[in-house]
Amino acid sequence: MTKARKATTLTIITALMSTGIIVAHAAQERTTAPEIKPGKWEMTSTMTQSSTTGQTTTNLPEQVNTTTQCVKKDNAVLYPEFFLPMGCSFTGATYTDNSMNVSASCGSAGVTMTGSVSASIRDDGNTITSFTFLSGAINDNNAASMSVSSTATFKGSC
Repeated sequence: MTKARKATTLTIITALMSTGIIVAHAAQERTTAPEIKPGKWEMTSTMTQSSTTGQTTTNLPEQVNTTTQCVKKDNAVLYPEFFLPMGCSFTGATYTDNSMNVSASCGSAGVTMTGSVSASIRDDGNTITSFTFLSGAINDNNAASMSVSSTATFKGSC
C-alpha cells in the first residue's frame, strides 16, 4: 500500500470512528432525568462571585456551605432544582444515564442572571458533582457573575 493510500485509509477510519463515537453518544441521551438514590444527601458547595464596575472587577471571598437534604423516593431524580434555589427557570435540559446539562435563568432584586448547570452521578450513585455558572448585567455599568462547584454525598436513609 502506498503512503498516500495509507494516509487516505487512516483518514477514512478516523472519520468512521469519530462518527461512531458521536452516534454512540447520541444514543445514550435520554428525555428524562436520571434517577438518584433516595435518602439523606450531604452537599458541600463552594461559591465564587465577582462584580465588575466599568473596568474594575472585584472578586468576593469564596464561600463554602454544607447542607443536608432528605430526598424522597418519588423525587429521587437528578433535577437542576437540586443545585439552584427557587426563582430560577430551566430550559434545554439534556440527560444521559448519569448526567444532566441545562440552561438556567435566575432572578433576584430585579436582576436576571443566566448560565448553565451541569451535574454527574459518580461512584455507583453515591456521589453527585456539579458546576453552575451564572452571569448578568446589574445596569449599564455593572455586571456580576458567580460559579458554584458542589459535591453531594449519599449518607444513607433519612
